[in-house]
Amino acid sequence: MLNEDCLLLIFDLLPLSDRISCEAVCTSWNIISKKTWRKIKVVNMLELVRSIWDRKPLISDMEFILSRTSKTLTTLNLSDCSFPNLEEDISHILELLDGDLKNLIINDLFESVLKKKVIQTLLKHCPNLKHLSLVQTEFKDNSLQSLLDHLPQLESLNVARNEIPVDFMTHCPSLLKLDITDCQLQAFTFGNHFDIVTEFSTSLQNSSVEDLSVSPEMIYGDFSMPKLKALTITCCDRSTPAPTAIDFSGVPLLEELTVHVAKPFLIQSENLKSVSRSCPMLKKLSVECLNDKDVICRVPTHSDSILCLDSFLKTLESFTHLQHLNISYFQFESSSCLKNIKKFKELSTLIMRTMDGIICVDVLSDLVANLPKLKHLDLSGSTLDQIGVPVEQVIRSIESEPATSRPIIEIVIGECYLEMAQDENLKIGRFVIVNENRSLPSFDNCSEFYNSDNSFYSSDFDFYSEDSDDDYDDWDEPYCAYDFN
Repeated sequence: MLNEDCLLLIFDLLPLSDRISCEAVCTSWNIISKKTWRKIKVVNMLELVRSIWDRKPLISDMEFILSRTSKTLTTLNLSDCSFPNLEEDISHILELLDGDLKNLIINDLFESVLKKKVIQTLLKHCPNLKHLSLVQTEFKDNSLQSLLDHLPQLESLNVARNEIPVDFMTHCPSLLKLDITDCQLQAFTFGNHFDIVTEFSTSLQNSSVEDLSVSPEMIYGDFSMPKLKALTITCCDRSTPAPTAIDFSGVPLLEELTVHVAKPFLIQSENLKSVSRSCPMLKKLSVECLNDKDVICRVPTHSDSILCLDSFLKTLESFTHLQHLNISYFQFESSSCLKNIKKFKELSTLIMRTMDGIICVDVLSDLVANLPKLKHLDLSGSTLDQIGVPVEQVIRSIESEPATSRPIIEIVIGECYLEMAQDENLKIGRFVIVNENRSLPSFDNCSEFYNSDNSFYSSDFDFYSEDSDDDYDDWDEPYCAYDFN
């Protein structure tokens, strides 16, 4: 008979649904099977219940799972779950926790979750909470302030898509990460809009927040956060005008700036120039559309009197520390833009997704050769002006370089994904091309080519995906591979 250690190893390999079946075999298997659940530290209740029973979570399902995982659980996500009696049900679920929970996510309930009993239970059973997400709920009767007053270890708070109290920041002065995207201040109906935003901005200025996600209307005027390192600005409403000029002089330590837009958007020249003047340490700049390929950002021509491509790239040149650049779905000629971008020698990631761009092979090769630190190049939506040539030419452009100086390069072009690793002995580039929409294969035995967190390459082309039980021969789009010796 197998000992307990062997059975534990076997049960660890079983799907959770099979482990549950094993619990009914005998008392010893019941005990051993339950022990394997203790390795689960992150629970997304909706996804986990669906994977086991193929249904939305019932309260009894949540009880079953938490009775096995609560002692080791660090993250619990209750988003999109149904609670017939919200206050009683959530309080009951929180009572099952064992006090070590660090991350709690209760999003999209569309009603007030912070009832008196819920707050009391949460504070008792989750006193060490560091990350709290309450997206699209309601805050009534100072409920949010009451909760924050008693969570001294809280570092991250997400209250996006809510009406938030103007003074809530004074109740969490040690917060490091805050998401208030698409929020409104509850006091808007009681006073002057500008005065209220100014009051809220003052509370932000006095906070310790280093990572802020916000809508532009919340930070206009004298925006100052001396400790801020990462800023995400999201223009959520298609009907709202482009954000007014923002003075970035109050965020001198800014290293990451992301702008999300949900409508055709003219980047204001003054905003970009303000960033270049005030944020010399900027390492990441990203201007993206909100998952909508029908929405095209455009860099205006000179006639728009705002910004043209040349001045846009010229302004970017002042960001000498820039390592990540994303300027997707802009309406400009891709090859022309790539010629200018090769000046940014520190770039490790470049993303320029388009709808119908055309990339010259020579320009692509020149870009790769002139960006020695480039690791990821995403030109999705673009096509190459020559078919079958890019693999050889791009490889040729780096063959003369020492292998140790060239990192792995991932290139996405059109519907193909090119990934290159350098052979340390032969100094030969190797590309694997897969369909962009497929999960990338993963190989654990090729650490000589890839970092441990990004393994992907096989010289014998024995491809598989950890996300699929099928091998590549059964897939609709077969892999193509090139190995040039």
